[in-house]
Amino acid sequence: MSPEAGLTWLSALGRILAANVPALCLLFSGVITGGASTLIAWPLTAIYIGSTMRLGRTHMGIGEVVASIWIYAPVEFLGLLLGAGAGLIPVVAAIRSALSPSEEAGPLRQYVAKFPLALKMFGIAWVLVLAAALLEATVLATKGFAP
Repeated sequence: MSPEAGLTWLSALGRILAANVPALCLLFSGVITGGASTLIAWPLTAIYIGSTMRLGRTHMGIGEVVASIWIYAPVEFLGLLLGAGAGLIPVVAAIRSALSPSEEAGPLRQYVAKFPLALKMFGIAWVLVLAAALLEATVLATKGFAP
């Protein structure tokens, strides 16, 4: 991160949401791809987070990075994790149904039946990502850094 003149809280929030909301949606997209896109996006998101951490550590030092992110990163990571989990719920239900001899509803019916739960979890994940973005924007604007 580099200092940027004229950084406002609102511009920081917009940049953060522009990065995090698509990542959350990509993690959740497994809900319509049978889990495939979630399983692909999950490690890519982890690599991206690791890369940005390494970049921050290189430029600011690990102490400054931890001091800057401790307040929002756990909330953001939990939101992303919930989004990924929500993207896998329908396919897990379908697989469980297919493998269970006692399951009355078929895999497709189970897959579709889990959409409301997946959407509720996605909503919770979205709120967590938004809360983390609000905190992150505050931290970045206070320190004068651009996301």
